Amino acid sequence: IFVGIADRARAGSAASADAASKSPLADLGFCSMTWHSTPDEYGGILGLDHAALGIPSQREFLDHYFAHAVPTAPLQRFHLVFSLF
Repeated sequence: IFVGIADRARAGSAASADAASKSPLADLGFCSMTWHSTPDEYGGILGLDHAALGIPSQREFLDHYFAHAVPTAPLQRFHLVFSLF
């Protein structure tokens, strides 16, 4: 997870970089939904043993993202909800 987000934030393909530069918080909200949904809802990880599976907490994920992303506003609940549409 970390590598994919960091790579996308740096550049990735031209299309990914362009899309990320236009709405990075929308993309981050979409990625973060994983921690808020169960495996049978959107393939999420809610309810799974993250530590046993080697999955970082959402806080660790966000901290890593913001450490590598261009300066941006914090992720808000709005971005999570927006990602559902």
